[in-house]
Amino acid sequence: MKLTTISLLSTLCIIILSSCTSAPPSWMGNYRSEYPSSEYIVQRGSGDTIEFAKTNGLQAIAQYFQTSVDASMQTQLKTMSNGVDTFEHRATLTDIQVTSQIDLFGVEFTEPYFSKADNQWYILTYIHRETAWRQFRPRIEDNRNAFTALYNQARQQQDTFTEFQSYYLAWNKGQDFLESLEFGRLLMDGIDSQYREDRTLVATLPATLQEKAQACSMRFSISGDYEEIFTATIKDVFADMGFVVNENSGIYRLKVIVSDNPAKHNTLQAVYPVVDISITDKDGKAVYSLQYKGERFVATTLETAKRRGFRRTSTEVKTEIINDFKQF
Repeated sequence: MKLTTISLLSTLCIIILSSCTSAPPSWMGNYRSEYPSSEYIVQRGSGDTIEFAKTNGLQAIAQYFQTSVDASMQTQLKTMSNGVDTFEHRATLTDIQVTSQIDLFGVEFTEPYFSKADNQWYILTYIHRETAWRQFRPRIEDNRNAFTALYNQARQQQDTFTEFQSYYLAWNKGQDFLESLEFGRLLMDGIDSQYREDRTLVATLPATLQEKAQACSMRFSISGDYEEIFTATIKDVFADMGFVVNENSGIYRLKVIVSDNPAKHNTLQAVYPVVDISITDKDGKAVYSLQYKGERFVATTLETAKRRGFRRTSTEVKTEIINDFKQF
């Protein structure tokens, strides 16, 4: 029994000494020679724990994709618009958008290594390009097919305003396609030729949107406004999309009715803003409508309550209109 105990202790000591004196893995030196950039996208993460080291590596890879895709997208959109400013360009990518794309890439990790020299864990985070491309390509195809379907649908519309709405939706889906394509280009070189015609089609949309918007002049009328708060906001949001909006003439009629619905709240004054927006063609047929009910706003005077309520609600209405065109 005594010999067995000594033997076990000796074995444990050997294991412990072996782990403490083990040489660092080769990737602790020049990891890019072991994981060449032609085959891998790789970053080294570090942290106080293994999980922190993994997270650090993932963040570094996400930052690489985010910076590269953002820069390319902004350049493309600027080139496509060529001075045409009739719609919002896609904002920079969010962390959630990048993460949702990278989740499809099959991210892998090496075995972690603990460095006693700086009391840190290290781990290599890497993506095998060819494997990731096979997994990610279906997303590009799905976005391309969705864009093409919306574009063809827009071409079949008879009403000019409905055409604009449909092309606007196709433009947003086109940006989804371009964005996913940029991720794909970072994974695999030489894929541009496969999607050249689709990219060219997306690039035609800024000029098409401007043409359709200018053909949809709107005669604007509003009632119930206060200090022209809704007047300025609603005219601006449609003008920003390229529409000609004025009070005198127009092919379409843009009508806005604002109700403040005042009420007493103890000794204070309250308003409940409600906004009705309608756009009709020359025959009186509705092509767009929106009703938006704001929150209750309370102040010591009715004027102050209306000012606060109208400003806040007009901003919310602007967002609703933009979202409506994106999801038409």
